[in-house]
Amino acid sequence: VMIGTTTKKISIAVNECIAKQIQIVGSLVGTRVDLQEALDMARKHNIECKVQTCQLEQINEVFDDMKNCRLIGRMVIDFTANSE
Repeated sequence: VMIGTTTKKISIAVNECIAKQIQIVGSLVGTRVDLQEALDMARKHNIECKVQTCQLEQINEVFDDMKNCRLIGRMVIDFTANSE
């Protein structure tokens, strides 16, 4: 199971997918329920979710990192941080 995207290429053993009836499905969107189910599964199976936090003042750097595929995991913007 992969949530999110990657810039890395993957190889797939087509014969094994056919023999084991494995399906590969992609979607650019998901519901909140889908996300909650993915997080529940990660918690149940001790899968590490990569989450980073930044301050609002760093938003332009974050967008640049997103545009250039340098982010891994999720980025959370902390709106409560004091900006001085």
